[in-house]
Amino acid sequence: MIKFILLSTQRSGTYLFNSVFNSHPDIHIYDEGYFNEWDYSPQQKHHFYNYWLKRIAKDPNQITNRQMLQASCDFIQEHYNSKNHLDAVGWDIKYDFWEGYNFVARSFLAIKPKVIHLIRQNTLKLFISLFFVRCNDNNIKKGAFSHPIFSPLRRENDRQVSFILNKNLINSLLHFENRRDYFVEMSKANFETLEISYERLVGVEEKEVDTFDKNILRTIYKFLEIKRVDFDVSTNMKKINSPNLKDIITNFDQTFEYLKTAKLGRYFV
Repeated sequence: MIKFILLSTQRSGTYLFNSVFNSHPDIHIYDEGYFNEWDYSPQQKHHFYNYWLKRIAKDPNQITNRQMLQASCDFIQEHYNSKNHLDAVGWDIKYDFWEGYNFVARSFLAIKPKVIHLIRQNTLKLFISLFFVRCNDNNIKKGAFSHPIFSPLRRENDRQVSFILNKNLINSLLHFENRRDYFVEMSKANFETLEISYERLVGVEEKEVDTFDKNILRTIYKFLEIKRVDFDVSTNMKKINSPNLKDIITNFDQTFEYLKTAKLGRYFV
């Protein structure tokens, strides 16, 4: 059985990826909810924190940071091993988890699974998509989200945004690009890694898809050593947002000229 993690940031196609490959009978990917503390509650029996709390209840010495790391390693390994009849078992791990939960990063560095690094190349679209997520999470129907990274953005309605065209926009976009580049290098340095771009999964036009190109499937199957490579995998997910930036950005022409002048016109190709 091949152990792997699906490494990515939010809004980069992980849900689509998981939905497609979890339809294969010999692959299983655990979703991010096992470590996500934003919506944690004691009722979530599958969550790592509940696993760790049970250990602490049996032995209070388990509350130390060192024991938390050991619990995390055991938790991950037990979940891998519970599916050892499959060809490949993975975990959906976001950049936020890796940076924010030191015990998660250290656990996977110790276990050394393979890594499928899913990358969204168009940072502008990623930036907008993440902004919508933050607005929805905070019930912001119109206006700004109070975080420095998102200060150049304003929500106009359910589907559209406008940009404040200043240096903060350039800095925010470069922040996301630098973060992506860091994880590219980190992954290559520590794991056997396969990089797949979101754009390659869905095409440059980002049309709604229910499966992936056969060449992509073959590449991933080979990396994960999947035996049944002819099994039809698919999803019934529906695309919500338009992939056309002209439909999303209300001051599109001004934004295009501003970013083109800043040598960031690649986002519009």
